Amino acid sequence: MGTKTAIEELDYQYLKILKLLENKPLQSSELKEHVELTWAMYSRRLKWLLSKGLIKEQWVVPPKTPRPIKIYALTEKGREVLRLCEKIERLVNGNQRIEVLA
Repeated sequence: MGTKTAIEELDYQYLKILKLLENKPLQSSELKEHVELTWAMYSRRLKWLLSKGLIKEQWVVPPKTPRPIKIYALTEKGREVLRLCEKIERLVNGNQRIEVLA
């Protein structure tokens, strides 16, 4: 067996993280609350998503906190991957016809 492709790497939990970040950036602990993974597996997925440019890390200082916190946000590339996955889901479920490019 060789190295897995990006498609083989993308499982439900990766997509769930992207979906959670679709509307607003979140802290790591906020994301972790919604995924069913050990901290080690969760951390690996965040690192993979970062390495592929699908999410980004940012340090921000919230209004009520004097120290910065790290948040994760969806990148444009991550948004596009999410849109494509949602389109594939609609196609597979029969909600949309496949368009053939000429």
